[in-house]
Amino acid sequence: MGHADANLRTVSEIIDRLGGEKGVAAWLRIPREDVRRWIALGEVGRGYALHVYVSLQAADYTANPMCFGVADWGDLIHPGIAPYARRRKREWHKSRVTARI
Repeated sequence: MGHADANLRTVSEIIDRLGGEKGVAAWLRIPREDVRRWIALGEVGRGYALHVYVSLQAADYTANPMCFGVADWGDLIHPGIAPYARRRKREWHKSRVTARI
């Protein structure tokens, strides 16, 4: 199944390599529409990202981190693990409403 150093750039390419929409939906036991949504959004659903990522690694594929919702793989590493740690930008908090005490 795998080709060493094959770089998959899009979610569509990832899904194709893992058996197509129907195959991935059956494997993960999810509706085919969910897989189509990932393709349309350009990002694998968070609840299944680890399944997809580990399967790609086992088949010697690499994938664009943007397909998993991050700009760089280093963004997923815990900040306390050096030298690989990078500080994540926490811009999401700007839209949150502060709690009233």
